[in-house]
Amino acid sequence: MGGKFEKGQSGNPSTQFKPGQSGNPKGRPKKLPQLDELLADVLGDDTKNNEQKTIAEGIIMRLADMALKGDTKAASILLDRAYGKAVQPIEGNMNITNIRVGFDDEEESGDDD
Repeated sequence: MGGKFEKGQSGNPSTQFKPGQSGNPKGRPKKLPQLDELLADVLGDDTKNNEQKTIAEGIIMRLADMALKGDTKAASILLDRAYGKAVQPIEGNMNITNIRVGFDDEEESGDDD
């Protein structure tokens, strides 16, 4: 089952890139605006109803209201942001006493003399 192309060739030679021709002539796409800066700008703006609180404060107040009404997801979001996520200990019953890793060029006895 021999291939159609010579070794080192793939596809139609007439469609392959010529020497000096870029595979991506338009270049890398423009970067999106920095999301953290954009969020800081939006969340720092005053709310639209002329109250003296920012959008971020409004979101926090809404989450707090939802949490007080029993929304556990809202409560979890608020508590995780305020105090950090709780540490989840990992328990295991692994009693490993000896691990041997061998390589082809080492002796089987494992002596380093």
